[in-house]
Amino acid sequence: VLLRWLPGHAGGAADGVAPAPTATAAAAPNRAAIVQRFGSEHVASVMIDSMRSTTEDDLQRSQAAREDSDSEVAVEVLHRIVGGLGTLGAMALADQARRVMEQIDAAGVDACHADIDAFEQALRAYLASLQAS
Repeated sequence: VLLRWLPGHAGGAADGVAPAPTATAAAAPNRAAIVQRFGSEHVASVMIDSMRSTTEDDLQRSQAAREDSDSEVAVEVLHRIVGGLGTLGAMALADQARRVMEQIDAAGVDACHADIDAFEQALRAYLASLQAS
């Protein structure tokens, strides 16, 4: 039953139900698309609330990692956020985070503050838009 809701499932429609659409790399899915992806307003709300809660914790850890010049923790936090974004289908934001992770690996967290700030601002705006929808 779960396979029919997974994007890219080769089986196509199952039991007369079309698979959920996948998000394009250019746009993060809005709340309605997330509801459609998970098949339930309740499940979508739980997923969004969980993402918002864990992201706030992660952003605090990210700030501490920057203050401590800890590139390893900064990448770990971004990796965790990428997983949540992927679950929601927000691939463009996940890709942005992956690029920041690569930059941190290459140059260290101290050289990437502006890129981290830009990503975090976009992330916060996206999560706020899901809450407002």
